[in-house]
Amino acid sequence: MPFHDSAAVPVTFDAGTYSYRDLHLPRVDTVAARDSSGGLWLALINVDPNQPASVAATIDGAAVRSATGQVLTAAAVDAHNSFDRPNEGVPRPFGGRISGGQLLFDLPPKSVAVVELR
Repeated sequence: MPFHDSAAVPVTFDAGTYSYRDLHLPRVDTVAARDSSGGLWLALINVDPNQPASVAATIDGAAVRSATGQVLTAAAVDAHNSFDRPNEGVPRPFGGRISGGQLLFDLPPKSVAVVELR
């Protein structure tokens, strides 16, 4: 929801490449946006199903002091919640840390995280 009707904010990062057979993708995808009330948000997606990813990000024009939100991942790439197993994928608290003017995140494999930057 925080990205609905928001304005894109430039973000730079390098988390390497994920390769599978002939497929080569950025290991992590990310987008930053400022919502209509001025809040700054960052979404991070680790496409690697097997390895965690460490990301160092810089948000242009923003002095960020904290990054907190939630991450969603599961034991298997095709995991899904059902009536019999309602907790296969449950959002959990997630945050980043600040070091040397950069935001540092440790993303679990096959995960999606959304954090509010303050």
